[in-house]
Amino acid sequence: MKKSSRVVSTLLLGATVASASTGVFAVESNKVIQEKLAGETRFETAVQVSEKFGEAETVVLVNYTGIADALAATPLAKMKNAPILLTESGSLTKATADQIEKLKAKNIIIIGGTTAVSENVEKQLKELGKTVERIAGEDRYTTAVEVAKNMGDVEKVAVVNGINGLADALSIAAPAAKEDMAIILSNGQNVEEGKEIVDKAKTKYAVGGQTVLSDELVNKIGAERIAGDNRNETNAEVLNKFYSETELDKVYVAKDGVGSANHTSSLVDALAAGPLAGKEAAPVMLVGSELANSQEAYLKLRTAQTLVEVGNGINQNSVQAIIKALEVKDVEEEAKIVSAKIINAGQVQVNFNKNVDKDSAETIDKYTLKGSEDGNLVVKSAKVKNDGKAVILTLDEGKTYKNQQNIDIKVENILAADKVKKFPKFETTERLLDTEVPVIKEVKQVGPRQFDLVFNEPVKEGAKFDIQIKQGNNVYTVANKEFNYAENTVTINTGVDLADGAYNLQVGEGSFVDFVGLKSDAMEKELTVKKDTSEVVMSEATSIGNVATINFNKKVKNFTNANVKYYLDYVNEANEFVGQVQTAEGTTDKIDVKFNKLITPGKHKVIIKYADENEVKIEDLWGNKLASGEIAFEVENDTKAPTVSKVEYKDSNKIEVDFSKNVKGADDISAYELKNSKGEKIAISNVKYDASAYKATLTVGKIEGVHNLVVKGDKIIDTTINENKLAEVSFEIVAPDKTPATIKKAVIGGENQNKMTIEYSEAMKTSGSGSILDKSLYEVKIGGQWINLNTIDDAKIELIGSDSSKVKVTLPEEKQLDVTTPVRVGPVQDLAGNTAPIGETVTIEAVEKDAVTIEDEANVVDKNKLEIITEATIKDVSKIKVTKDDDTQLNIASYDVSKTDEGKTKLTLTFTKVDNNDNFTTNPSGNIKVKFEDGAAITELGTSKGFDDFKALALVDKISPEYVKDSAKAIKNAEGKLETVELSFSEKLKGVNEFSFEVEGFKVKEAACDENGKVILTLDTKSQEEATNLDKVVIKQVAKITDANDNEIKGFTAEAKVEAKTEEAVVTKVEVAGQSNVTIPGADNVSETYIATVKDQNGAAISGQNVVWSVTSATGVTINPSTGELTVDNTAIAGTITVTATVGTVTGTITVTLV
Repeated sequence: MKKSSRVVSTLLLGATVASASTGVFAVESNKVIQEKLAGETRFETAVQVSEKFGEAETVVLVNYTGIADALAATPLAKMKNAPILLTESGSLTKATADQIEKLKAKNIIIIGGTTAVSENVEKQLKELGKTVERIAGEDRYTTAVEVAKNMGDVEKVAVVNGINGLADALSIAAPAAKEDMAIILSNGQNVEEGKEIVDKAKTKYAVGGQTVLSDELVNKIGAERIAGDNRNETNAEVLNKFYSETELDKVYVAKDGVGSANHTSSLVDALAAGPLAGKEAAPVMLVGSELANSQEAYLKLRTAQTLVEVGNGINQNSVQAIIKALEVKDVEEEAKIVSAKIINAGQVQVNFNKNVDKDSAETIDKYTLKGSEDGNLVVKSAKVKNDGKAVILTLDEGKTYKNQQNIDIKVENILAADKVKKFPKFETTERLLDTEVPVIKEVKQVGPRQFDLVFNEPVKEGAKFDIQIKQGNNVYTVANKEFNYAENTVTINTGVDLADGAYNLQVGEGSFVDFVGLKSDAMEKELTVKKDTSEVVMSEATSIGNVATINFNKKVKNFTNANVKYYLDYVNEANEFVGQVQTAEGTTDKIDVKFNKLITPGKHKVIIKYADENEVKIEDLWGNKLASGEIAFEVENDTKAPTVSKVEYKDSNKIEVDFSKNVKGADDISAYELKNSKGEKIAISNVKYDASAYKATLTVGKIEGVHNLVVKGDKIIDTTINENKLAEVSFEIVAPDKTPATIKKAVIGGENQNKMTIEYSEAMKTSGSGSILDKSLYEVKIGGQWINLNTIDDAKIELIGSDSSKVKVTLPEEKQLDVTTPVRVGPVQDLAGNTAPIGETVTIEAVEKDAVTIEDEANVVDKNKLEIITEATIKDVSKIKVTKDDDTQLNIASYDVSKTDEGKTKLTLTFTKVDNNDNFTTNPSGNIKVKFEDGAAITELGTSKGFDDFKALALVDKISPEYVKDSAKAIKNAEGKLETVELSFSEKLKGVNEFSFEVEGFKVKEAACDENGKVILTLDTKSQEEATNLDKVVIKQVAKITDANDNEIKGFTAEAKVEAKTEEAVVTKVEVAGQSNVTIPGADNVSETYIATVKDQNGAAISGQNVVWSVTSATGVTINPSTGELTVDNTAIAGTITVTATVGTVTGTITVTLV
């Protein structure tokens, strides 16, 4: 398929003529216009999007964390020609209120219940004179149904997972608005709410893979599944489905939320754009750190007038990749898989339109075959045909397959020959219909007694194996045989050499069977035996990494004999030139030889030489010997970086990571980071790397739900001489939730111990069977008796927070809860439908009395800023006191209150500097002491009493290291070549290596950082052809760098002044008071001061600014580290002390006697 381009015809014609010889050319389209709709906050970004509506009679209002509500509301908003604006739960956000007035909106539609958008917000809107309508259900599922009902009769519906599948579902919001399509939420297994809407719809889509929407559900509702391997691939699938036009007016782009500390806010940007994109019939592309291959493939087939960024923080590399894909159009056909055909009972041929990368195409786990009768089929081998555009898959010979069954074939993650382009995933169903019996197509003589029988298909030994070779009265039988299923050959050996002449090969009926059990007929073949006297030669050599592959013109043996020597480039017994054969001894026409160094790009040769020319040599099966010799080959300079082609969750504790090529470092645990949806790190206990399959297998603890895996770019390189680096990439993993919830904590409070909060370990059902709001599922203990909550008049249970994991129970005041065991909970269900066993109580991990509490750690986020986490609501910051460990009080200059992803209160305090000095360093440690006085905060159960004593909180370093201004210098060696670059940071850096920094115009060979944060970059002087005359060089950060606590430096760049290398002074003499042997009397009532000095090898004094002084610990003795002033006071004790002078890395000492 050829790509089109919106350019004037004369330009296109010129490009065609210029490229006629290649058939491939690139032309440039009209330049894409860039726009941006973004504010400083998520609320203001939504405001910026709404500006495009001009005036709007109606506005749809959702909670700023309400992804599910905004998703369901998007098509309704478009129908009402209404923008979506965001608000906080408790009060109407000012930016939103101002915009409602600016839009001249009369009607406000609130989506969600009073927990999501409170009654106070509704009141504020009415005070502004607005007509307010609330569309809400008991939870997100029923809310989505109510929204759909307000859309009227809909013919199209999209079903998404209401919890684990929202990232995938984001992509359907704009198309749903464009198509007037309702969005219904499911738990992944069935549609409990909105079933009637789904049943009535004529067209149904299921958005998301099997881990979020089961096959059973998709089949039951009769939906078309739209899914990719991750949210970006799903996004591309959605765009291909609903935006097939080749000429687009606009493309909106928003963050996909992967890797974001608060992925919710990142995702809201995309949903704010939904109604506008739906109104304009424009696609919304979700991007992360790089453009997915399938997204790029979609864009390359299209042009667009305008690209609109929605929100701040969108990766600009991805934005530029979008622009490039839209602007530059290759006429070259896109890589695609043309077909997959069953060619016989045991083989499938996959056909490509371009040459494939042999390494990825011959990796068997790229192929999945499933039979309607036999279930999953095992692929034993994958072989690329000589044309490079077809792969033959051979099934497991250990099984007989049922004929006339359907085979589902899936092929994915195959790279083209350039190792960059990836063939899109291909799926088809073919019928296994084999009616041909095994037939010998050809007989090849491969030795004096060895013959290859080449069949039309792979065969196995039949029930009655009967083969004879006849010549007159002489009859020869088969002594042994070897089956090569991938090559469709059987090698037979007669046990004796056959003389030259004509023979008759006779094969008895049923000697062979194919993979569906069809037996071979009786066969005869004329056979001419002739001794082969041709020479054995090396026909070709190739290499990958440090392994050379040598091809021979015929099958050979003896290649592992100790008399055979292999050398790379030169006959040299040094280890780096001597090779070791990796292929097992036998008969073969191809061997692998491993050398002790990488085979670099350029021209090379493999030399085969014999230690003794009269001893064993490589020879063919007739005894023709290979003469000592060499074969030349050339290695291309591979500058292509490895990529991660696939990440797959295999079971409860295994994750597989596939790479595009062989890499080093993939077995390093530190190369990976796994986090759950709350941003908490999940331990990786083990990593194994399979170099033959380019696959790393990570062993993790049991995981469930949505997780994010980061593969770090500074850890993994390919095996080429260039050691090309992997770019950091992250993947979303969705693991099925199979574990029932537990109760993390039950807290008792209220004036009469009549109130309680119950916090579950995960989000729970809030409607239907197993709802945590069902009072009949709770028993409370009052006066030693268990009483069902449903039987207590005026007892209330209500939801707290927005993630449906916490409830509040309120009893009449006269009902006092038992402090020790206040509650028993029955079969409540989590969102995945997991239920505690019927009749058993849910496990309660802790029961606590209500109190204002703060967490045990405080995050230092700036040198004068601290974060404190509490579950209480802050009421009066003036009643919060903070001191350092030494009781120095810190004065609060300002504060900010926000919510964490878990719904807790995050109090950020900014302190005034003390004597213009910062309160914290970039590497804080120790404790801070905090006290909440009465009235500083109030709990959910109404307790406002503070705590009597200061609480010590451990300081957690959340500050990025800082570059020490003007510390960078570049040092030339005696030849005038740049040898090292030195620069300093405020603390020690982690992960510094030769790939961390780039020195413009020079190659970094080594890099290290010491304990004090000093970084030394060692440059490659051999690659510098001449002395440098630069007076400064630019240093840039090019890889991820962090401190010990993973606080990252981003976008660092600095200039380093070029200096000549100075010889380091040699300390030869240290003196105190001008003497080398010093006796000092102790002072009586005052302190005495003596000056220490140091001299170099020439006897010259070394300046004080280059010397650091120290002294051994002794009572009454101190030394100024900068000036060398040695002070002895009247508390000094007789004895000896050692004074040390340090100049650079050299030290000198003097012993001083005190009397």
